[in-house]
Amino acid sequence: MKVWKEEVFGPILPIVVFDTIQEAIELANDTEYGLGAYVFTEDRELFEKIAREIHTGMVQMNNLNYCIPENPF
Repeated sequence: MKVWKEEVFGPILPIVVFDTIQEAIELANDTEYGLGAYVFTEDRELFEKIAREIHTGMVQMNNLNYCIPENPF
């Protein structure tokens, strides 16, 4: 879908269904963009696996805010 492949400036949230974590990572990496990602899970090891494999500048676990002291800006 076009909204999945192009950068959108606005309050848009595409929802895509996946069957496996690996498929979700592949879907997330299937873009030219990748400024940030959000992962919602209670499994810290799973989060760390996804964070290592996803091609993005920043990854947040169970959080929607990049304004935290750990960020380099």
